[in-house]
Amino acid sequence: MRPSQRRIWIGLIAVIALVIITLVTAPSRGSGGQQGSTYGRSPAGYGAWYATMQQRPETRVRRWQKPVSRLLESPPNDRLTLLQIGDGFNILNPNEPLAEWVAKGNVLIRLGVRAPITDANFTRFLNHPVGIVMVETRRRNVDSNGLLTDEYGAVVWQGAIGDGQVIYASTPYLAANAYQERAGNFALLTDIVTKPGLPIWVDEFLHGYKDPDVIQAETEGGNLLAYLARTPLSLLALQAGIILLLSFWGQRRMGSPIAVSSPVVDNSEAYITAMAQVLRKAQCSEFVVDTISKAERQEIQKALGLGVDPVSSEQILTAWAEQTKQPASELSTLLKLADKPRRLDEVKLQQWLQLVQKVRRWLPNSSTGVPRL
Repeated sequence: MRPSQRRIWIGLIAVIALVIITLVTAPSRGSGGQQGSTYGRSPAGYGAWYATMQQRPETRVRRWQKPVSRLLESPPNDRLTLLQIGDGFNILNPNEPLAEWVAKGNVLIRLGVRAPITDANFTRFLNHPVGIVMVETRRRNVDSNGLLTDEYGAVVWQGAIGDGQVIYASTPYLAANAYQERAGNFALLTDIVTKPGLPIWVDEFLHGYKDPDVIQAETEGGNLLAYLARTPLSLLALQAGIILLLSFWGQRRMGSPIAVSSPVVDNSEAYITAMAQVLRKAQCSEFVVDTISKAERQEIQKALGLGVDPVSSEQILTAWAEQTKQPASELSTLLKLADKPRRLDEVKLQQWLQLVQKVRRWLPNSSTGVPRL
């Protein structure tokens, strides 16, 4: 390789390394991800609840995609309700600037506030005027004005700062997508955000979403001197070290090239894939149903505390109703097909697999379903 070509390659590698290091190590102001975001479609997202709010013509809910500090610049008469959904929030300190904003008559709602862990069962069904609310957390506030409580304390509580109001919840999943079938959960959050009667904003800047004007303001002055002024010294030192190493590598090659070894083939995965293709082509769905049913029945028994030895379907249905408080119709359908497997077309097979996933989500000790605190 000629010296000029070597310098070009070294320069390209250095630029790529700088970009990667900057993206990985540069601090991010919005790192909440999809958990609690109204854009999120995962079980921990709030896309379903936000969609239901958009269908209410009398209520307008919008997304706030600017720094919360911008709220402090709003006129005192422009009061509003701000909903923040995350995990590990603190109780608002009266000395914080945001507390001054609340004191002017605004409302702050935070879902996912730190609270002590109590002896309460992880899953509880609590009564509320809007309906039965399912909560999955052992965290409670034991000294508060509770909006949703049990004998261990408050899951949702409120307080006042000046002329404003703060409302907290110890779970970030109060009306997450995983609870779409729990009408009480969605109704409770809707009641909380609409009761003050103010315009409602959901903080999406918290999850990394930004309005175009915010992005433009952050990227202004994008020359080298402005970049160096905004970059931490530790990051500059790391980048300089990488450039020196690449320069040294370009001047002196270290050892002979090493041939890339072929990837190891996972025989088990290859066998399963081949078997699946054969079964699908032969339309042997009854074999698939029989195999999965036996494994699922044993998983259901273990999750319900019935051990691994075979028990009757009646025992399983009884334990299911007592522990999950869910109707036994879907589980009964699953067990009947497990007792007498039959051939299903591809559409019905997919529906059956969805039924299996739905049943497992409600198992008290299943590895799937709503995230635990």
